[in-house]
Amino acid sequence: MDFLKEFLHEDHGNADMKVVILSPEHPSDEMLGILRSTTYKANLIYIEGSCLQNKDLKRCDLSKSKACFVLSNQYCADPDEEDSSNIIRALAVKRFARATQGDMQVILQIIRPENKLHFIASKQQSEIDQIVCINEIKMSMLGQNCLCPGFSTLIGNLIQSSDSVPPEDA
Repeated sequence: MDFLKEFLHEDHGNADMKVVILSPEHPSDEMLGILRSTTYKANLIYIEGSCLQNKDLKRCDLSKSKACFVLSNQYCADPDEEDSSNIIRALAVKRFARATQGDMQVILQIIRPENKLHFIASKQQSEIDQIVCINEIKMSMLGQNCLCPGFSTLIGNLIQSSDSVPPEDA
């Protein structure tokens, strides 16, 4: 759950923000451990359900949300199917948000760059939405790293938050 660690890091000003995870599956043992941890207990809520169901989106209190992240399973067997499913989820969230509160920012994570066009073609995307393509970022970083060795390490260190370690007394 690197996403939670980064999103709720105190450096970003999101430490007080509530995060709701909506998943059709029962939480894994790893997720149960995260839900019970003192670090995330106050900020994290797990709801079993589907974003294709309005009743589940109401349970998440989506009408009061500022944004919605639709994250992909990077280890899926079929990236195109995963992207298609996530695009449908993002469209369902947009539809629900427009009906209840007006437009809402959706950050959609997809795996293959060619699938961006499906969300764009739906004409539901607004200027506040973002599409993040994992493979596109990987390939861009790899290309830049060929031109400038160490580039990917530099960018990785710049975008990842770290906690300060208190100096040890000698």
